[in-house]
Amino acid sequence: TMMPAVFAEDELQSQIDNGAETVTIKLTGDTTECIVIPEGKTVTLDLNGFTLSGGTENDDTIANRGTLTIVDSSADKTGKIVSDASEKGAIVNYPDGKVTIQGGEITGTGWFVIKNMGIMEIYAGAKVTFDGISFAMIDNSWYGSSTIDRGETGQHGKAKLTMHGGTFTVTGTSCWTILNAHRATIHGGDFTSDEGVLLNGASNNDSVQGQLVITGGTFTTTKPDEKGIFGQASFAKANKGSVEVTGGTINGNIMPVGLAKFPYTLTISGGVFSEDVSSDSRIRVPDNTVCAAITSGGETVYVLGEESIAEKVAGLGEGDEVELLQNGTELSDVPGGVTVKNSTGESVTVGDETVEDGEKITIPLPPPAEQPSGPVYYPDYDEPSAPAQPSAAQRYAVSCRTLNVRAGAGVGYEKIGTLSRGQTVEVLGAADGWYRIAYGAGSAWVSAKYVG
Repeated sequence: TMMPAVFAEDELQSQIDNGAETVTIKLTGDTTECIVIPEGKTVTLDLNGFTLSGGTENDDTIANRGTLTIVDSSADKTGKIVSDASEKGAIVNYPDGKVTIQGGEITGTGWFVIKNMGIMEIYAGAKVTFDGISFAMIDNSWYGSSTIDRGETGQHGKAKLTMHGGTFTVTGTSCWTILNAHRATIHGGDFTSDEGVLLNGASNNDSVQGQLVITGGTFTTTKPDEKGIFGQASFAKANKGSVEVTGGTINGNIMPVGLAKFPYTLTISGGVFSEDVSSDSRIRVPDNTVCAAITSGGETVYVLGEESIAEKVAGLGEGDEVELLQNGTELSDVPGGVTVKNSTGESVTVGDETVEDGEKITIPLPPPAEQPSGPVYYPDYDEPSAPAQPSAAQRYAVSCRTLNVRAGAGVGYEKIGTLSRGQTVEVLGAADGWYRIAYGAGSAWVSAKYVG
């Protein structure tokens, strides 16, 4: 068993202070120390499977005023940054700081786990957990308390949080995953809370704008009959701020039970929802937004936006049903065995068929593959061979109208582009029904179902 390394007091801080302007620090054992990245320093902190804890010291575990990147190169990805001290954070990013979190678990119990007042990006591979009381796990920008804002005043407008992926879990009482007071964009990630999930709000100060944009990710409250996915910050002013949802999956009520309206504007034009948001007068749904109810395996979800509908329809099978509720004029690439009902008030084209309002159509199943009439012989052994894997040099064509290109193998990953029917791609590998393709200067992932 490997014993934790024994660190001299302030050893990590000494490496930061006495190292080059750009330095990489790799943990070789668990350590208890609070560190400060000063302005002008660029630090990469590799947790390497170990834990950095602030212990009971009366300070934040990491205070960043420079440029900090957090990674975890260990095979098991067990690295952590921990804050157990009262009213202290695991990471506090100051107004001129920049933090990129690419790996490791960031956790705490007594305060915000992460406080961002500068520029912060979080990617898949990161994990943030919180078991506390009456706080948000991640606080983006202003709160209104000199203590909580670490004495920073007049610079709240520098806060910008961008989330590309990761796992964010809250198990505390009256706690939320994110409190956003300025600008935040969520492209992906899995967000779960025992209470509400996302708090948003703006003040009369232009540097506290309360602007939240969601293009992807999964958001779940474990108490869907009591709590709402979205909530309002205590400092929120009426008719200030905005939340815009263009994608993602929402599991639970949009609003807390009994809330008449938000002080900010909530606009939804895309995504998958467990309730029919298209008919909720408290929510702004643009007039031209396509809406559908999709039933699969006995469970119905409501889907807004052509792209979200196409992505959801692609995964349906025999016996599933799509009901177009409003604004749909065309639905293509519907799998065989799926029934499409038109309730839009206008005629709709499904594949090559016109479906009038109130009518439905079931897409024919493809004919069964021909079976060999006699035994099939193999050169070396008389048993089926494994499915062929695409070679790196092989090119395939896109078979659907629009194919999403994602950063990882799954719909929960950020969408980074699209491909059109007939475009060809070079396949580099395969995993779980997805192809890794050459894309731009690197690689990306697409559904294997629509490439061939």
